[in-house]
Amino acid sequence: MDFNPQSGLELASRIRATIPLAKIVFITTHDELSFVTLERRIAPLDYILKDQSADLITQMIIKDINVVQNELKKTNSQRKDVFNYKLGTRYFSLALDDVILLSTSKLRPGSVQLHAINKVAEFPGNLNALEEKYPQFFRCDKSSLVNLNHLRSFDYKEKELLLDGEIRCKASFRKSRELNKLLRDN
Repeated sequence: MDFNPQSGLELASRIRATIPLAKIVFITTHDELSFVTLERRIAPLDYILKDQSADLITQMIIKDINVVQNELKKTNSQRKDVFNYKLGTRYFSLALDDVILLSTSKLRPGSVQLHAINKVAEFPGNLNALEEKYPQFFRCDKSSLVNLNHLRSFDYKEKELLLDGEIRCKASFRKSRELNKLLRDN
């Protein structure tokens, strides 16, 4: 906030609006603006003043990073209803209920294509590991895992599933029998 305190506050407000659970730390000389962050409901994790020693500022930043890492560990261990994947150096999460289909990529071996309610992504991975990690998905053939909560219809004769978003997926002979029995019993 040194160059233009208002632009720093505006950026923090936009971050809060876009990423509601973001952890924001202000490092500034403007202690008089700490109250403004409360008025704007920015809710920063910390407000570090630059008039302290570099060692103390470094310790405070490290402490903030540790606090966030501990919160993330606790949250991730408590939240089993989240689908996580990694793309490069970035980690992504979305609600497990939003996942419609996971399939092997036809264009890139060793990649999985994700179809979710408002997202399509491709990331490195394999379906065997995902099937083990997320047993709530149904393996309809060797290259697809589906979330049956998004099943709109199943044509047993054609062995084809119609999922939300007009996504179609074939089922193997053996899996189509298993799915038919599962649907009939439920």
